[in-house]
This record gives sequence, structure tokens and C-alpha cells, in this order.
Amino acid sequence: MKIEQPDNFFDRPQVIRDAKELYLKERAVYRRLNERDVCSVAGFTVPRLLDHHDELFVIEIEFVTPPFVVDFASSGLDSNPLAKYDQEQMDEQFREWQELFGGNWSRAKAVLYGLRAHGVFLADLNPRNIVCE
Repeated sequence: MKIEQPDNFFDRPQVIRDAKELYLKERAVYRRLNERDVCSVAGFTVPRLLDHHDELFVIEIEFVTPPFVVDFASSGLDSNPLAKYDQEQMDEQFREWQELFGGNWSRAKAVLYGLRAHGVFLADLNPRNIVCE
């Protein structure tokens, strides 16, 4: 069975632009961490950037085992993408993260603040990005 998609199902220029923007942000973070020789933060391994391809939006990083932190596509470099939210919204976000990480929240929070010391501001904290075990 063939599924017909409407002509406007994907706004292809938008999808490509979004992918490129996320790729460039993530590449910039990995470059920063490589330049500063950051291989771990708060006991979590940070994979090294091995290679990248700007036309394909591909980043190659080294293989790591838990605990590790990955996926910096939504991060800010030298600016906090969450700064646009008021204190009440941030408090709620931190409560959600605390619930998400449960007993590992203090470890995840240490990664959050440890990366900020290098100008990397995480915006997407979840157990798939900050892997404790």
C-alpha cells in the first residue's frame, strides 16, 4: 500500500535549514570541547569529535560507554538558550528534569553546570543525552 503525502507535507527548505542549524551548533560545541581538551565533565565522558561533513551534516564522534554526555544540537555556545524563560518557567523545567533523572538528578545537574564552565549551555537534558548507566 502506498501512502500519499500532500505536496506540502514537508517544507523541504525548512527541514534542510533546521538540520543545518542543528548540525552547525553541535559541531561548534564538539570543536570547543576538543579545543579545550575536555574529555570528561563531572565524571561523564565527552566523546571526541573525529570528523565531520558539512555538506551532509554528519558528525563522527568516538565511541563511548556510560557514563557519558552526547547530543549538543540544542545547546547554546557562550549563551544560554533557556535565558528567554522567566524564573518560574525555569523552576518548572528543573523540576521536570529532576523527575526525569530521579536518583541521578544530582549527577545530571553536575554535568549541566560542568559544561557551562566551558561555555556550553545544555537545553535538552534527558537520559538519552546524559547517560548515567
